[in-house]
Amino acid sequence: MTLIVFEDEHWRNLAVITQARPVFELRCGGYTVRERAAAMTGMAALGMARAHLMGYYGPPGGLAAMYSGEPTVLVNGRCLGLDWLPRLLAEPVNTVYLADGDLIGARLTPALTSAVLYYLRDQQAADARDELARFARVVELCGADAPARIVYPWDLIGQSGEQIVRDLPLLSARLPAYVSNDPSVVLRGTSIFVGPGARLDGPLVLDARDGPIFIEGGAHIEPFSFIQGPAYIGADRQRPHPWRDEHWPGLPDRRRGGGQHRTGLLEQAPRRIPGSLVARRMGQHRCDDHQLRLEK
Repeated sequence: MTLIVFEDEHWRNLAVITQARPVFELRCGGYTVRERAAAMTGMAALGMARAHLMGYYGPPGGLAAMYSGEPTVLVNGRCLGLDWLPRLLAEPVNTVYLADGDLIGARLTPALTSAVLYYLRDQQAADARDELARFARVVELCGADAPARIVYPWDLIGQSGEQIVRDLPLLSARLPAYVSNDPSVVLRGTSIFVGPGARLDGPLVLDARDGPIFIEGGAHIEPFSFIQGPAYIGADRQRPHPWRDEHWPGLPDRRRGGGQHRTGLLEQAPRRIPGSLVARRMGQHRCDDHQLRLEK
């Protein structure tokens, strides 16, 4: 069986963050959509993206590698929730899942796959949907069964907490539950999972009462940090002091050189200008504590 994650025409709503990567490579929760589909199915997920991205994000064999002669499973790259995917795998071939008119997924024969890949390579999912509706069995996902999808860039932020909770079964199966005898690491709640090799330097607080906390191996949590779930910290990431990260979570550490570091931004220390003359092309500005006089 071949698993393909595709982009649809709504990538344009996300153009500001998807010029250099496909929609299915945007991370929300603990996984990208492609990683989540692969983790749920145990299969390698091939990517169907815009032409200029296929060389990097597509399979090495290009479009030809997607014609395997086996049944194919299609997954929309904007779908965050994939609870429907195990159901689709159990469906008979030539079954299509739709939600609010969007092509969500399909399980197809090789012949029908070849017909719709012609549309999907150009992100024409609506045309692919109409073609599939002529030959395949259509299942409409309504209400609570309709998966969460990325529509605009801010959905990645708005859906982040809920998606971390939805990823709990996958992440908890991969990361061990955290047990600590270190009195400087305060644990609140039980859903705390830390990968091997993660470095937690106390004093710090891990509060999972409102949602799970996942820390990948290789991550570094610095002292005086308070992490409140739901939260996911990826591998080889550094969680700095909370005073730096209060308003800008996940911003890389940029404490280099001089200056003052506030809320994650490097700000130059204010420069005092004495009451002297500052030469300018437009004239001379005499600066003092009370007046500004322009001399030409």
